[in-house]
Amino acid sequence: MNESWKLKEITATGVAFPHPIDFGGAFLAVAGTSTTITAYNHAASATGSPVVPTTAALTVGQFVPPAGGLALNVVPPANGIRCDAGLYVTVGGTGSPKIYILWR
Repeated sequence: MNESWKLKEITATGVAFPHPIDFGGAFLAVAGTSTTITAYNHAASATGSPVVPTTAALTVGQFVPPAGGLALNVVPPANGIRCDAGLYVTVGGTGSPKIYILWR
């Protein structure tokens, strides 16, 4: 697939995306306190095995790839992973974080 990534800003837990979806990862633009993310191949809830396990606390500028959940300071990927059931993202921590999800 040769489409550009779309960005969706999320600031709260429980954000759902339509299915099917290609998930390219996430990056943190504004940190809260102990901000974490977890992502699931599911259309409506935090169900099943996560495609991104709960991350360690993120810092501004960190990118979380779509598998493995390790936060890295790198550029976004050329390819992502296909979530046939949709994508459901949860945010942990406190404050007002701003996370961008890369999807197409």
